[in-house]
Amino acid sequence: MTFYLDGIEAYVECNYKGLNFANKIKDLNGNKSYYYDYIRNQIIGEDNVDISIKQFVVENMIRVLTVPSIMDESYEFATIYEKTDDFAQTLFMLDMYNLYNIVPIDFGVVMREGIMEGCEELIGDYTFEMFCEDLEHDDSIPTKTEIKVFQVVLNEESECILPFNVNAGFGSNYSFDAKDQVYLKSILLPRLKIILPYLVDGVILKNAVINIVDDSFYPNVSRDRLGSDWLK
Repeated sequence: MTFYLDGIEAYVECNYKGLNFANKIKDLNGNKSYYYDYIRNQIIGEDNVDISIKQFVVENMIRVLTVPSIMDESYEFATIYEKTDDFAQTLFMLDMYNLYNIVPIDFGVVMREGIMEGCEELIGDYTFEMFCEDLEHDDSIPTKTEIKVFQVVLNEESECILPFNVNAGFGSNYSFDAKDQVYLKSILLPRLKIILPYLVDGVILKNAVINIVDDSFYPNVSRDRLGSDWLK
């Protein structure tokens, strides 16, 4: 990449698995998906309805309610959850569960995040009890809903959309497992991370080594990141 940059030497390694064009909600994250019909207060499998995915795009974003369904593991769930007090960690340790997407057909329908049980409403007037009946969740244990926001690019000539990631980085956030390294005139700046403001879904960032040789850049007093003028 050095050829394209002025005053910066760069090596970037990435994998390309193919652009993830999406024409169904399930294409966004691989989860089986349902539409929520507010008038009938019911969910409908997206494969049973002919609706363009572009209908759900608002300001280049699609908001999706993700809900795990846990089947016949109430004792195991209760045992693990009592020890961890963390729903996500408990879910990770279970075997029998499915993740589902639910999106409202109508704009303005409220989606709710958090631990759900009993008569609590997940989306619109659709309750936890209805979810258990429709998608075989064990009604003796709660579930936890999350609202996922997918950034997308529209194409007027196609019914597909192109998801992309915002503020994409390299590897882990932990310094000991850093996958990116930034140098200023061959001096490592260990606290400086490389962030790409936009990255299309399908490109995987692996490693990067950047060496800044431009004299207009300078380090901070600790020499672990750029000076304050460059961090504004």
